Amino acid sequence: MSPKRSPASPVYTGLAGLLFGLTYLLTGSLLPSILAHFLHNARGFYAISTRS
Repeated sequence: MSPKRSPASPVYTGLAGLLFGLTYLLTGSLLPSILAHFLHNARGFYAISTRS
């Protein structure tokens, strides 16, 4: 993920939203998008928790 004050942050967020929306359109279910969002967040929390 890009840093909070990065100019790329809105682009990253918009792209993620488009990909989640495309996943919904392709599958007809929110479950894959929810799972992808959860895994992305879990990866971020893991990265934060392992910092020294």
